[in-house]
Amino acid sequence: MRRLRIGEEGIKYVARGVSSSVLYYGGLVFLSAGALVLVVPGILDLAIVTPIMVHNLHSLGLGFFLVVATVAVIGALSLRVYIRRAKSRYGPGRDVAPAKAPGGGRRDEIEVPYHGNRPPATAPRCSGQRLIVYFTLS
Repeated sequence: MRRLRIGEEGIKYVARGVSSSVLYYGGLVFLSAGALVLVVPGILDLAIVTPIMVHNLHSLGLGFFLVVATVAVIGALSLRVYIRRAKSRYGPGRDVAPAKAPGGGRRDEIEVPYHGNRPPATAPRCSGQRLIVYFTLS
C-alpha cells in the first residue's frame, strides 16, 4: 500500500472497505448457498475427489468452494475497487487530513432544525434557527 502512495488514512479506508465487503457479500453467498441446500439437499454430497490425502483437501465440496468464492473472489474484487477509490481520495496531492475532533475521531457536522425558544441544556448555544451538532466517528 505504501508503494501505491496512498497514506495511512487510505490504508485504513481500504482495510475497512474490503473487510466490510467480504463480510457482507460473503454472507449473502453463504445465505444463498444455504437456501440452495434447503431446496436441493443432494448438493451437499457432490464433491471433487483429489489425490491429496489431507483431511479437508481430499474431497472438495460445497464448503470449500464457498470459502474460496468469498475470500478469493470477493476479497480480490473489493480490494481492487477500494484501492482505486483510495487512490482518488487519498492519493498524492489530495487533502488527506479530515478535520479532527477533540476525541481523535473524524469530525462531521450535521444541521438539526431547531424550533423553540432555547436549545437543550447540553447543546451549544446558537444564534439562529439552526443547531449544529458535532459528533465523532471512531
